[in-house]
Amino acid sequence: MSEPLVFDTSIEALYVRALGPRVTPALKHDLRALGLDLDKKLPPGLPREAWYRGIDVTARHVFPALALDDAHREMGRLLISGMSDTTFGKALAPVVKLLGVRRVLGRVPHNIKTANTFATATLVDEGPGVLRLEVNDVGSAPGLMRGSLEGLMRWAGASSADVEVAQSAPPAAVYRLRWKE
Repeated sequence: MSEPLVFDTSIEALYVRALGPRVTPALKHDLRALGLDLDKKLPPGLPREAWYRGIDVTARHVFPALALDDAHREMGRLLISGMSDTTFGKALAPVVKLLGVRRVLGRVPHNIKTANTFATATLVDEGPGVLRLEVNDVGSAPGLMRGSLEGLMRWAGASSADVEVAQSAPPAAVYRLRWKE
C-alpha cells in the first residue's frame, strides 16, 4: 500500500489561506524540518505523519497560550473563515446559505475523502438539528475537525453551532453536531 498523503489543497487552505500572515519565519523553519517548505511550490501531497506533526507545531506557534486541542480548534475555525474569504468562497457564500446547514454537512464525508488518501467519514442523522459524524482518522488533532465543523455550520447560516467530540479513540473520532438555523 502506498504512503498515506494529505493533498496540496489542504496544505494551501490551512497555511496560505487560513493562517497567511500568522505563518512566521520561525514556523516556516520548523515546518521545513518536517518536510514542508512553504517558500517553495507546495508538493502534491504531504505524508500523513508530517501533516499531523505540522498541525501540532503550527498550533504551538500560532496559539501558544492555548491548550493544544483548543489551538487545533481555533485553527479549524480559521481554516473555514480563510476559505470563505477567498474570491471563490465569497461567490459560493449565497449558495452555501441557500443549501442550509444540513445539506452542507451532508457533503462533509465527500470533502474529507477528497482532502487526503486515508480518511473516511460517515454521517448519521440523529434527528432535527443533530447529526453524528464518525471519522476514521483525525490523527492527534480532533479539535481541528471540531473547529472546521463549527466554522462550516456558521458559514452555512447556523445561528448557533455546537460540535462535541463524543468519542475519541485516536486516530478516530466521533462528533455530535447540533445547530439552529
